[in-house]
Amino acid sequence: LNIKEKSKSEDNFLEFIGLLDKIGKCYLSLQNLKESQKYFNRSYQIKLKFREKIKSIDIVNSLINIGTTFFNLNDYEQALNYYHSAESI
Repeated sequence: LNIKEKSKSEDNFLEFIGLLDKIGKCYLSLQNLKESQKYFNRSYQIKLKFREKIKSIDIVNSLINIGTTFFNLNDYEQALNYYHSAESI
């Protein structure tokens, strides 16, 4: 890959992660919490896998999003676990 192609593939990668987060937020707004959690978790796992290319705040936001789904599911202990994980980054 040349520099231009590499830059474009990284942009596509970041856009894909952003898309997963947006889909998760849509499901969260619709109160489809399990589906929301699925997308947030997928985004989070990809961010962890490619951590060196991701800003810390993006990982923090994923943890907060996942925590919020647990909060809305009334699983406050799990929500706190994710919020504390986000706090520690």
